[in-house]
Amino acid sequence: MTWSFSLGRLFGSELRVHLTFFLLLAWVGFAAYAQAGPAAAVRNLLFILALFACVVAHEFGHALMARRYGIRTPDITLLPIGGLARLERMPENPLHEIWVALAGPAVNIVIWLVLTLLFGARAALGDLGDGALSSGGFLGQLATVNLILALFNMIPAFPMDGGRVFRALLCLRMDRVRATRIASYAGRSSLLTWLFGIARNEVGRRLRRRRRTPRPSPLDLPAHTVADDVPSDRRVDASRALATCVDALERDVTPAQREI
Repeated sequence: MTWSFSLGRLFGSELRVHLTFFLLLAWVGFAAYAQAGPAAAVRNLLFILALFACVVAHEFGHALMARRYGIRTPDITLLPIGGLARLERMPENPLHEIWVALAGPAVNIVIWLVLTLLFGARAALGDLGDGALSSGGFLGQLATVNLILALFNMIPAFPMDGGRVFRALLCLRMDRVRATRIASYAGRSSLLTWLFGIARNEVGRRLRRRRRTPRPSPLDLPAHTVADDVPSDRRVDASRALATCVDALERDVTPAQREI
C-alpha cells in the first residue's frame, strides 16, 4: 500500500503503518493537551497505541488462522480506521472462511477476558449504551474497547468479519457470487440499522440527561423587590433623607397635636 512504511516482520507477515496514522496521533494529542494539559495528552496517546496494538493482534488472528489452511498473509497495514490483513487468497472452503473470519474477534474476546480476569480491570459495560468511555480506568476502558471491537466486527455487514461469516454460511447453499451479492445487501441494511440505533441511543441519552437536571421551582427563587434593583449607596442616602424628614415633622408638631 502506498504512503506506508514497514515496521518489520512478525509471524511471517510484514507489519506496515500508513502515514495518516500519525495524523490521528497528532490530532488526539493536540486535542487532549488543549483540553486538559500534557498529562492527559500522554495518557490519550498511550491509550491509542494500546488500542491499535489490540487491532494488530486482531489482524494477526486472521493471518495465523489463514496460515493453518495454507494461505499466506504478505502484509498487515495499520490505518487510522483500523487494520488490514492482505491475504493471498480467500479460503475456498466455506467452513475455513468462517474460522478465518471468527479468529479476529476471538482475539479481542481473549484480550477482554485477560484484562478483566487476570488484571482485575473493570470493564465499563454501561458505556456500551452511552457511547462514551468515562469509567473503568485505563485497563477497564481498554477491555471495554476490545469487547466493542469484537461485537462491532460481528455485525453481518460484508466485508466485515460478521458479513464474511454470513457469506460463508450462504455458500453452503449457493454459489459464491450470489452469496456475496446477498451478503452485501444485508450488510447495507445492517449498517443502516446500526447507525439508526446509535442515533436513537444518543437522543435518548441526551433526553435522560435533561430530565435528570433539576429545574428551579418558583418557590425556590430568592425574593426580589424593587429595592433590590437600587444600588446600596443610593438606598443609604434615601434612608437618611427619610429620617431627616421624619425629624422635621416631629419638630413642627405641637404638644396639643401630639395629645390628640
